Amino acid sequence: MALYGARLTHQAMGQVLPHIVETTMAEGVLGGRLDAMHAWYWAQGGQHDESKHHVRWRFANPGTAIEFAAKFGGTAFINFA
Repeated sequence: MALYGARLTHQAMGQVLPHIVETTMAEGVLGGRLDAMHAWYWAQGGQHDESKHHVRWRFANPGTAIEFAAKFGGTAFINFA
């Protein structure tokens, strides 16, 4: 399934992009760090959900999720099901 330009339901997103990195952002400190995270993430072809101070980044590949968490911090939730 091609993800570029696609809008997925949460259920479909969980099937296609099952690996999550959740980052916590303090209010007003996003700026350049978030821009760097977005640039890296979009270059990998990802999608994400944002809510208040937590950002969940979803990945199809567990290695990419772990690499993102190592580079930017956050907690990786790898789905081995």
